[in-house]
Amino acid sequence: MQPTKIIILGAGVYAEEVADLVFDCEGYQLVGFIDEFNPPGSGVLKMNHPVMTLGEAAEFSGSHNMLSGVGGRKRESFILRAVDLGFRFVTLVHPASVVSKSAVIGTGTAVRAGCVVAANARIGQHVIINRGCLIGHDVDIGDFARIGPGVNIAGKTVVGAGTEIGMGAVVIDNLKIGEHAFIGAGSLVTRDVPDLVQVVGMPAQVIRRLDRTE
Repeated sequence: MQPTKIIILGAGVYAEEVADLVFDCEGYQLVGFIDEFNPPGSGVLKMNHPVMTLGEAAEFSGSHNMLSGVGGRKRESFILRAVDLGFRFVTLVHPASVVSKSAVIGTGTAVRAGCVVAANARIGQHVIINRGCLIGHDVDIGDFARIGPGVNIAGKTVVGAGTEIGMGAVVIDNLKIGEHAFIGAGSLVTRDVPDLVQVVGMPAQVIRRLDRTE
């Protein structure tokens, strides 16, 4: 059986980590990266694979799949551009992670090594679940969220679309985290978090409001 060919959307440091995920998952073959900052036909290589613009890669939309390697807030618009070109996105779970059979993981989501996703959890589309995360039972994580390394989200918590939770943060059970919020690394979240705010600390407190462009 032929491996599924993968182009990684992005060519930065996080894209290299996503490439490692592709290498570690059986049945997938990395064939290149997308970087809009290199001129077309530049011949740039990354990890011995070609780096293309999205326009150059468009001819492969019917035969190759994608996985996002963009970690910043512009990742949503970049992914949607690729979808408009007809690219399909894969969902990858590292073989060293454990996902409950009753959990649901959306298209384009990457679950890195050492994670546990518990019963009835729902993870949306194009979510980053970084290495060593614990996702509790009945947790609901919205599309395009980014969950940093070592984050622990307790049961029945809802995380809104586009929200980022920084490395090592702990979120207790039965909370609602708003959309496009930012939880600082190492924070302890003990109460609901509104949309578009940044919270930090133990316990986490709102320190400023955010704009969707940040």
